[in-house]
Amino acid sequence: MNKRAIAMLGGIFILIVATLGVFIYLRSSGDDTETTDPATDPSGQTYSTPQEYATPEATPPANAAVKLSDELVLSPTLFYLGDGVSYFDRQGQLYKGALQKGSTGYTLSSLRQLTLPARSNISKAIWPVTGNNFIVESQSATGGRAWSVFNGLTNTYVDLPSNVTSIDWFPDGETLAYIWMDSAGKSTLNLAISDNSQYQEVAEIWESDDEIKVSPDGQSILYYRRGNDGATNAINLTTPDGSLFRSIVKDGYNLGVLWAPDSRFFLFGRRSSNGQYELWLGDITAGAVRSLNVFAPVEKAIWGKDSKTVYIASPKSDSSSLGLSEDTIVRIDTDTLEKKEFDPGAGIDARDLFLSLTDDALFFKNAQDEALYYIDLTQ
Repeated sequence: MNKRAIAMLGGIFILIVATLGVFIYLRSSGDDTETTDPATDPSGQTYSTPQEYATPEATPPANAAVKLSDELVLSPTLFYLGDGVSYFDRQGQLYKGALQKGSTGYTLSSLRQLTLPARSNISKAIWPVTGNNFIVESQSATGGRAWSVFNGLTNTYVDLPSNVTSIDWFPDGETLAYIWMDSAGKSTLNLAISDNSQYQEVAEIWESDDEIKVSPDGQSILYYRRGNDGATNAINLTTPDGSLFRSIVKDGYNLGVLWAPDSRFFLFGRRSSNGQYELWLGDITAGAVRSLNVFAPVEKAIWGKDSKTVYIASPKSDSSSLGLSEDTIVRIDTDTLEKKEFDPGAGIDARDLFLSLTDDALFFKNAQDEALYYIDLTQ
């Protein structure tokens, strides 16, 4: 090869090396300023730079509701010893499960069906504070309410006559208070033992549609008209011997009563101008009432054991659909009216509320799927 050809090849080599060097320099110096094409993740969503990724789903609320059972539950309740939960299914069978608390929260285990007669068409159960008796409520043939009392000793139900129009337990779990309406339309307040013995008429009740609620200490009975749809609906008090009658709540249209454990305070619902029910606090000693400024029916509330704390499943204003709601759990100090909210997450309509023995967890039936849930109240 002559000298001229060698020179030409050398020049070409030098030109290639120089061009490559310039390209590398420009590429490296432009990394800080050059905008890359949008990147696409596997879901098809695009982002401005390839270093960005899809924003993860929102972390569940710290107090998100935890599902304890896949079964449909009816009137769940805590055992009076605190070590288990009982509930009915839709076929009227009673179940019992062990409630245990571990490092990650509560679990429901060892679920078993109890061997007692099944009762169809149960709408709810009325549980006493203690003992193994209970009352089941169902719809009567005429469309009203009917009750059957289960006796834990004999393992049998006693069907109450249709003359009974309202019923509740005394704290001993043996004695019943009920309203009896005779064929002439006269209503009386009565007491009896759960086996329908030791019947005692206490006093005449003037209305035929009164609802009664016995205090936890058994010393007082609050009653109000269930069907009255007028401008006012008083809540009155009597004693189990009928020696005292007095009006506690005189103003407003009021419905529902939930006694505090100390038997002095109670919650009740008062209908507001928009037709919703607002929770109010009543005091039988002072005769005073005041609003808690929370909209919810009494059935969506539960007292803490200190008789100063109330937990309420308050429906969100825009969540009502087909009779269901999505709730926020509100804890209220009834002395100061200080509130704390717990977010159980979406799709929670909490009913049949009850607390653990130590008030560290709130249990409830979720009406959205009718399963048993709880939220941790310590977070």
